[in-house]
Amino acid sequence: MTPVKTYLVSLLNGKFLPYNGKKCDWGRLVSIAARSKVSALLFHIVRDRQKDLSIPDEVYQQLQEKYRMNLFRNTLLLEEFEKLRTAFAAAGIEIIVLKGMFFLHVVYQARIGVRRMEDVDFLVKAANVEKARHLIGSLGYRNFDTREKNAPSGESTAAMFLKHDKDQSVFMPLHLHWGLSNVSMPLLRKQASGVDVEEIWDAGVRIDKNKDNLFMMPPEQMFTALCEHGMRHGFARLNILYDLHAFVLAYRDSLDWQEIAALGRQWGLVLPIYMGVSLIKELFSTPVPEDFLSTLRPQGMSLLEKYFFTYAKNNDFPREDACVLLYLAIQKGFFNKIKAISAGVRWKAAKSF
Repeated sequence: MTPVKTYLVSLLNGKFLPYNGKKCDWGRLVSIAARSKVSALLFHIVRDRQKDLSIPDEVYQQLQEKYRMNLFRNTLLLEEFEKLRTAFAAAGIEIIVLKGMFFLHVVYQARIGVRRMEDVDFLVKAANVEKARHLIGSLGYRNFDTREKNAPSGESTAAMFLKHDKDQSVFMPLHLHWGLSNVSMPLLRKQASGVDVEEIWDAGVRIDKNKDNLFMMPPEQMFTALCEHGMRHGFARLNILYDLHAFVLAYRDSLDWQEIAALGRQWGLVLPIYMGVSLIKELFSTPVPEDFLSTLRPQGMSLLEKYFFTYAKNNDFPREDACVLLYLAIQKGFFNKIKAISAGVRWKAAKSF
């Protein structure tokens, strides 16, 4: 890693030491944090240590503003989600929270300004999709399905909805899911095809005894889903990896790693789990059982995967579409790799129109 990224990671790890060098390039550090969507988290970690770390006033104020804006936005999103949950409860629709909304409800809880959320992700049963669409529309949201516009007919598993406030200054995005994977790229869409959504619902865990329609996946399923999500984004942002790290810390005393390995094999998601765990162990020294990686994947990484690992870990601004390297690595044989590249090129061309 570059010295600046190394220092940013050390701060996220809670190591409050001055920069090991002549002078920290705080402008670049702030840029990396913003691109990686960890600005608010970084401020939360260093908020009482400005003098100790020699953080320039303008940098500290910039991070503080990012945190305040994130706290404000997340508060609005939580309020909107509660309105939605209440309406769904009245209609008999159960909800499983995903990604950011899961972290705010379960992992971070009172620290609602720490994690940046782009949208509110939640899962409903396929049988309730049309009813859910109608209820979302009745709350003032309009359909905005650009993320799934390239998915073949009948293969869409998610829909995006937007609502603006009165002066159009703030928009509320809702991402309705009825399947685990929601991307349109052929390589990525096929990767999670082994996921049994009915199994997820059967194992759902209630979050709040006072909210009888609000659920989460069991921890092992949730961690596997987070790794799948991370791979779709090429593990390109530190917030994705920090989520995995924070999740393990939250469940370190109860997480069943053998069950995670079994789910990875059952759902066809061994590589996302392997890569996600490898990266968080390297960056955050996450407490993972010593033999987990070798048990999960005895052959270790291929050359293509090693290249990706080094790229994702060391680059200040890695690209999300580098995930294609991992999806190519999964393909067995030269001709299957060529077919995968061809599918990716066609997807990219269709997306540009």
